[in-house]
Amino acid sequence: MTKKLRAKEKACLEEWIGCGPREFVLLYDVERDTCDPKIFHEKCDNKGPTLTLISNTAKCCYGGYTSVNWASSEKGQMLYDNRAFLFQLYVNDEYRPCKFPVIDHSSAIENNVTRGPTFGSGPDLMTFENAVAKAGNYTLNSVMKPTSYNMMGHTVKSITGETFEVYNIQVFSVREALVPNLLPEPWRPVEEWNEQLLQKLKKQVEEYSPLLEIGLDESVMPHVNILLLGPIGAGKSSFFNTIDSIFRERMAMKARAGSLQNSLTKRFNSSDPISKDTCPKYIKDPGLEARIHCVVFVVDSNNVSTDAVDTGMDIMTEKVKEKVTKLQEIMNQKEIPQLILMNKIDGFCNTTGNNLKNIFYSPKVKQGVKKVAETLGLPEYTVLPMKNINCEQGPGIDTNVSILALYNLQQMLNAADDYLSYFLPELTSEKIEYKFSKEK
Repeated sequence: MTKKLRAKEKACLEEWIGCGPREFVLLYDVERDTCDPKIFHEKCDNKGPTLTLISNTAKCCYGGYTSVNWASSEKGQMLYDNRAFLFQLYVNDEYRPCKFPVIDHSSAIENNVTRGPTFGSGPDLMTFENAVAKAGNYTLNSVMKPTSYNMMGHTVKSITGETFEVYNIQVFSVREALVPNLLPEPWRPVEEWNEQLLQKLKKQVEEYSPLLEIGLDESVMPHVNILLLGPIGAGKSSFFNTIDSIFRERMAMKARAGSLQNSLTKRFNSSDPISKDTCPKYIKDPGLEARIHCVVFVVDSNNVSTDAVDTGMDIMTEKVKEKVTKLQEIMNQKEIPQLILMNKIDGFCNTTGNNLKNIFYSPKVKQGVKKVAETLGLPEYTVLPMKNINCEQGPGIDTNVSILALYNLQQMLNAADDYLSYFLPELTSEKIEYKFSKEK
């Protein structure tokens, strides 16, 4: 099984490596090249900084990084590297990134012609020795005896899932990435991002009332209902907290947010349908005021691949995609507008992460928007790139994050208004005073 680094994994590794964006170029792949130290050295010696990635049958993913060259030494040679580290990315298929820094710099890696990538004097991680034949998978003769690296309380069993049977070992060259060129014009029309725009957007949201543009009295429709749908950890609660933080001018945590295995927000069980017995506030036949006026699908952009051959299944599992498709059929029948919140965009695009103003000038974000739209079968203009507040604290909440959040919220409110406009005959016509009438 060939491991393709996702955006969130690249961002994490880049942060650990330091010095800005990095490009990961595959040099050695056990599935492709066989598990043989001779071939490893042929492909990886004298190639500069490298990342070794191991994917095993317990669905654990771990490895090591070195900033110095691999080489073929007959007797084995320990090398100094103060930037080397071991790491884990996944444990039992759960994303649990952790960095294990080198503490004995003089014994960071071992160059040995009979061994694959080897880290530490223990050795702390020796991937394999001599050629290993494939028997279904590869049962490695690995050794892990932490000595030269700080394992941060983790054990070999917890990192490997108690097995050295692996699908694959890959070694990537780690190079400085060229910062992608920005487009000369934004691919989505935007105003200049500044404090004036922020205050304008805040005022629009604060003064919002459904169908205010045609003079509908607030007492007729006091609010709209927007439903956020998405997988666990996509950022539904974080978006709510971001909007709340903007108006409180401090970090707000009213909605519980996180990335636990179970959702931190309300989960509904299809085998136990909602009824008046299980939910006193349940309304079987809701009037217009109690209906959903806009649905927003929330996706994690770190799971978005822009590869031409990608099927879109990284965005959401096939099971979730089936559920979404069924829901979309119902929404389409009811003509409920649908938008997509493409969350965590800073992890997807480093250029945007470093300066959020670049978001609508980034060709990568544009390409990601297209992929997400194609996956969910919606127009590209329905996709709203988003970065939630995370470490911005107190009164100094980032202006650009606030502008983007309020801009996206405004699109949701506009969509809800468009839906309500279908039902003008159902609203109290006596309380509607069209603006063009006032101007006469």
